[in-house]
Amino acid sequence: MATATAAPAETDAKKKGPNKLVLALVAIIVLLAGGGGAYFFLLAPKPAPSAEEVAKAKEAEEKAKLGAVTTIEPISVNLADGHFLKIGIALQQSAEVAEAVDGSKALDTVIELYSGKTMEEIGSTEGRDATKAELVKEIEEAYPDEVLDVYFTQYVMQ
Repeated sequence: MATATAAPAETDAKKKGPNKLVLALVAIIVLLAGGGGAYFFLLAPKPAPSAEEVAKAKEAEEKAKLGAVTTIEPISVNLADGHFLKIGIALQQSAEVAEAVDGSKALDTVIELYSGKTMEEIGSTEGRDATKAELVKEIEEAYPDEVLDVYFTQYVMQ
């Protein structure tokens, strides 16, 4: 009978052996997967930001500096060949400016820049954008650290 009792003990030992091995392998796989995931999400080097991402970050930074918008009543400007442009603008002030800026320098800049232009020069999207970029530059120079951008509120040619 001694053999009969030894056989069940050996069977129990064989059952426990492979179970421990499987558990150990599963534990190792889980640890490796967790370590790989932690590296991927926390420690892996981040790719350099694209030019578009950098531009968006700068835009967000600029928006944080934005203050009030001062709207200026539309004016009519004489163009070449008897045509005219009715243009309205708004000035985006910086957050550092406490009160509305005086729009007279901006209106003078608009008149100087647009007077005598042809409809072809300022009628196309490219021409309008180029002239607006020049307008923004000149107004920023006229209002240093006060005006950050210029918006069109009206732009009608006849």
